[in-house]
Amino acid sequence: CPFCSYEDVEIDEVGMAEYAVDCPECRALGPISGSVMEAIREWNRAPRPPASIEDLLAFDLEQSL
Repeated sequence: CPFCSYEDVEIDEVGMAEYAVDCPECRALGPISGSVMEAIREWNRAPRPPASIEDLLAFDLEQSL
């Protein structure tokens, strides 16, 4: 999940021929789409929260070594 990092998200049929990816951990629900593959694509396009400052600093240190 792009919002809580849970790895076991689900694909649900939320209506007749309407699908969305959802996270059972944080209850995030992706865009509703007309196909499973489109629901997955839209979920993967969801904006990601910014990295923590610790992650950014660690990345900068690794790059400078």
